[in-house]
Amino acid sequence: MKTFVNMLFQGKLQQAVRWLTGRDKGGLLAPDDICSKTWLPVHEVLASKHPEPQVPLESALKTYSTVPTFVDVNVTGEVIEKVARRLSGAAGPGGVNSVTLQD
Repeated sequence: MKTFVNMLFQGKLQQAVRWLTGRDKGGLLAPDDICSKTWLPVHEVLASKHPEPQVPLESALKTYSTVPTFVDVNVTGEVIEKVARRLSGAAGPGGVNSVTLQD
């Protein structure tokens, strides 16, 4: 029950309810873990979903008479911190939640 209360105080209502009702979803797999659907290592399953890159034929590319103006984006540590403080839920890499990113 302490875990549930701690999650509530951290503002993680959805995560707390899932923990309480036993409805946690998925989890992280290591590259050498075995996929439960294919019985192959996870890294092989992921590699099979990404074919080798190819250079497209010029004829396959569309030509445009005008192109949008390029907007220069400058992402600084300050910007990342500001955005991290606005996140909620598990939005980060590997399911990292916003509270962890803020620390």
